[in-house]
Amino acid sequence: MLALSRRRFITLVGGSATAACVRGAAAGGSAPPEVPIHFIPREGIFWDHWLFRAPDKKYHLYYLYEPPGVAEALRRKSWCVGHATSTDLFAWEEGPVALRPGQDTWVDRGYATGSTIDFGGRYAMLVTGYSLSGGQGMALAWSEDLDRWTVHGDGPLLSPPASGQWYETPDQMATNPPECSGWCDPYLVRKSGEEAVYAVINGRVRDGDMYARGSFALARTSDMVRWEMLPPLFVPGFCTRCETAQLFTRGGRWYLIASMWPKLLTAEFKAQHPDGRYAAAALCWTAERFDGPYQLIGDWALFPARSCYICKVIEAPDYGDAILTIRQGRVHGRPAAGLSPAYRVSFPPEGGIRIQYDQTLGRKE
Repeated sequence: MLALSRRRFITLVGGSATAACVRGAAAGGSAPPEVPIHFIPREGIFWDHWLFRAPDKKYHLYYLYEPPGVAEALRRKSWCVGHATSTDLFAWEEGPVALRPGQDTWVDRGYATGSTIDFGGRYAMLVTGYSLSGGQGMALAWSEDLDRWTVHGDGPLLSPPASGQWYETPDQMATNPPECSGWCDPYLVRKSGEEAVYAVINGRVRDGDMYARGSFALARTSDMVRWEMLPPLFVPGFCTRCETAQLFTRGGRWYLIASMWPKLLTAEFKAQHPDGRYAAAALCWTAERFDGPYQLIGDWALFPARSCYICKVIEAPDYGDAILTIRQGRVHGRPAAGLSPAYRVSFPPEGGIRIQYDQTLGRKE
């Protein structure tokens, strides 16, 4: 493990620490720099992340966190929700764990990815929850200050639908190969002018090729507790899962991001892209409307071939937008994963998200 003070940032490329962030490619058109690890917890394991910017402009980073000392049989199954804050997307202050399994809730095995939104004068977090009895679904937690969270109710919300109108039923999911699991990773979003909140879910449609059923399932609520299932927002048709989605609008367009390991993609899709750019931290689809159609156009491969996974876009503290990803590497000779620096992005007319690899956010020396 890497020992850090409560307020500390680092840059790690491979296994070596440097004094400041990599600032960009050298002059002369050389390849973009390797993405470094910029933040990791003082101890334990860091994984999937999401971001929220509070009204006071402070950034809240939530992430899956496995504390040290977890029994081997429960490794990577007993995730907590970790929490860190920043005012500039550069210096992160690690705080207390936001959610732990077993804290008088039905989530007694572990959490998985979710997202955070303001609702009715307080804050709501919808995360994936798992119980030791085999229960799975979305857990709702409430907070007044984004630091202390209380799980709502004694059972999951938005469990896999039993009717199977659009999505695989629990019985179908029980017989799927491991890489064809789903019903997790809710991302919360609003449409402009609507009070309703939508959840975009890593789901699977009930019909079609087993390895191409991955979909962006969709649900809607007016109170965060009672949810109406809707038809899929989008079905890419070439993946088993659509992991850790983000949906947002900029400049009148909608952008849909999801992460997919190459093993989750069909052979046909990979053959269509012999350059291998699908081996990216995430793919990005662009649409003119919330309900699509969504297309892989323009700069659709985010952080290709850089040992990164999962991306989240958020407003930068000064102007424009930034993107942060998870970098997998080695720290002190051991495998590790951590948060990247924040890179500026733009949204080109041809679609997708253009990452400015030579423009990371940071304090001036």
